[in-house]
Amino acid sequence: MRRSPLRKIAPAFPALLLTGAVLLLPACRSHPTVTGPANDPRPPRANPAPPTNDRFARARLWKPPDAPTTQGWSGLLAPLILEEVIGTEPAPGTPTPHLRMFAHEESIFVGGRLRPQIFYLWRQEEASTSGRHPPPPWQGIRILLGSRDLPILWETAGTVVPRRHLYVARHWEEAAARRWGPPAPPRRFAVETPAATQPHAPAFVTDIFDDAPMPMGPIVHITAEGRIASLICRCSPARVQRLSSQLPYELQPLSAALTMNHLDPVPAPGSAAWLTAAQLETLLHWLPDL
Repeated sequence: MRRSPLRKIAPAFPALLLTGAVLLLPACRSHPTVTGPANDPRPPRANPAPPTNDRFARARLWKPPDAPTTQGWSGLLAPLILEEVIGTEPAPGTPTPHLRMFAHEESIFVGGRLRPQIFYLWRQEEASTSGRHPPPPWQGIRILLGSRDLPILWETAGTVVPRRHLYVARHWEEAAARRWGPPAPPRRFAVETPAATQPHAPAFVTDIFDDAPMPMGPIVHITAEGRIASLICRCSPARVQRLSSQLPYELQPLSAALTMNHLDPVPAPGSAAWLTAAQLETLLHWLPDL
C-alpha cells in the first residue's frame, strides 16, 4: 500500500526560515532559462505574459497553519501567500485580517497517465468589511504532480482574468527543448504548442519555475488590488523588500466552502474556471516520462 505523502516526506522536510524579505529553503535546481533572455527582441505574442520581476516594497505573509485540518498532498503543498501592502501601517485596534484557504485533492488523466492534482481556493475576509458588496473575487491555483511526485504545472484560476496563467517546471521545459528544439516566435517556451500563442487561447505559459528538492507549494504574490502577480518556487527568493506582518490562514477542505452561502459560485474543480485535460494537452507538449 502506498504511504501517505506526508509520512513519506515530512521527516525530511526542512524548517522554514524567514530572514528579511528572503524565504530560505534548500536551493532549487536552478539553471539559466533555455529559451533566451527576457528582453529577447522577437515579435510580440498574442498573449504577452505579465511582468514577473515586480517586487513589493511591503507585504503581508500568510502561512499555512501549524496543524492543518486537511491531510495528504493538500496539507503538504499548501502555498505561502505574499499580499502587497500599500499605505501607512494600520492603527492600533484595527481588526485583524482573516484568510481562509480551501483545498481539494483529486486525480486527472492527462499526458498519458493518471496524476494527482490539488486545488487551493481563497477569498480574503477583512473583519472591517464583512458587509461589503460585492465580495472580493475568488482566487485559486491548481498544482499538478508528475511521475516523481514533484509539481510540474501550476495554473491560476480563470476567475479574475479570462485567460489562465500556466507555470511549468524547469525540468519539463528543458526536456521539451531537447525533444523539439528551442521555441520559434511567437512561442516563448519550448513546452508551448502553437495553440498556446493564439489570441483566443484559454491559457498561456507565463513563466518557468525552478525545481525544488522535494514536494512543496509555491509562493503566490498578490497585488494590493487582489491580482495574482506571480508564482515562484518556495526555494526561490521572494519578491518583497519587507514584511509588514505574518499571519496564519485557515486551511479547510473545499467541502466546507461549498456548504456556505456565497453570493457568487465557488470556482470548484470541473467548473469553467479551470482547464480541462483536453485543453492542457492541446496547449502543452507532453513527454512520456513526465
